[in-house]
Amino acid sequence: MNIEKISIICENFLKAHLNDDIFTQIEKMSVEEFEDFQSTLHMQANEEVTVHIREFVKEIRGDYDFDSDQEDPLDAKNMRKHVKTLHDEVSRLFNEYFYNQEVVKEQIEKKRLFHENLAKNLSLQVQINGQKYIAEDVIDVFWSGWECDDKAWLVKIDDEYKIVNSNHGEHQITDKNFLENKIKEYEEAIANTRRILNKLT
Repeated sequence: MNIEKISIICENFLKAHLNDDIFTQIEKMSVEEFEDFQSTLHMQANEEVTVHIREFVKEIRGDYDFDSDQEDPLDAKNMRKHVKTLHDEVSRLFNEYFYNQEVVKEQIEKKRLFHENLAKNLSLQVQINGQKYIAEDVIDVFWSGWECDDKAWLVKIDDEYKIVNSNHGEHQITDKNFLENKIKEYEEAIANTRRILNKLT
């Protein structure tokens, strides 16, 4: 298979599935609708376009046994780079016909902001003794030699602000001394780091 063949197959696919009416519809889609459209487009491309690349690879490998000590025919015939070139051509055409369209760029940005906001909202959820709260703020908490419990939340409980941290993933109310002690640890870590850096010339 040469690049010209996969290029023609991919272009025909994209022209058949994308047109001005489709882009007008995309402009009006919600984030969820756009994600469904995007996923469906790629699944269809997998069935109608990249399937030809897979068949090409299958033809090259023939009866190759992955569990054997035999060299992969893709490497033996110096075809791995060529296969990558075929995939790169598909990606290039997808960018040209789909991802570089302004309406799609706008939807991609909406999608990014949507998931960023969703992640932010999820990060504000805490549960203390079975009671759920939505924090008003969340910050990163750093530990030396510990990979968990890396957040602290500001939660309003009974009209009073409380600091919430976690202990092995379980949320608990703490006091300001927790954060003040963390600041001391950060300052000590920064000071130690600067001490090492200052020895460099």
